[in-house]
Amino acid sequence: SSFQLLSPTNGYESSTIQKAHQSMFSVNESSLKVLNTRSQNLCHREVIDINAISKIAPALGSVYGYVDNSLTYFLNLSKKDVCTHSSSHIFENIKWENHRIQLERPIEINLNFAGDLWECSNEELDIFLVASDIEQLKKDFEEEFFVMWDVYSKESDDKLTEKARQIKYNILSFVKGVSVEDQN
Repeated sequence: SSFQLLSPTNGYESSTIQKAHQSMFSVNESSLKVLNTRSQNLCHREVIDINAISKIAPALGSVYGYVDNSLTYFLNLSKKDVCTHSSSHIFENIKWENHRIQLERPIEINLNFAGDLWECSNEELDIFLVASDIEQLKKDFEEEFFVMWDVYSKESDDKLTEKARQIKYNILSFVKGVSVEDQN
């Protein structure tokens, strides 16, 4: 007996496949390369251009998400088969309002684009945030870090749970110094 190689979409009518791809026709190839979650090259952090993604993802996120989810369903791919776009951002210091926190060491946050929103996280600080754009997400992280530092640094250990104490120590381990800038 002989084997015949079939495409993954072989069992679908061409009209079904065209419908799944219909939204994608208005997206140019360079934009698709930035957003393509199935490209093995783009699944590596050093290849992802986070600035390029941040400029086009909000505009194309809905279109791409629809097509990507449709193709995932049509091709019967599980979530583990789908590589997600992720990157990171490094904070050398934290600025919030007129405060500047000098860091002992940089803080790295993980960035992901999911659906129409940006997500960031840092497990060590137990921070997870969501925002509509990447710049807002960075500002939100700085605010969250500042507020956590302000609250935890003033609270005595005996009033904190074990987890809260660990977060406090993690926050304090990052802080080298704090300065207040004159608002005049």
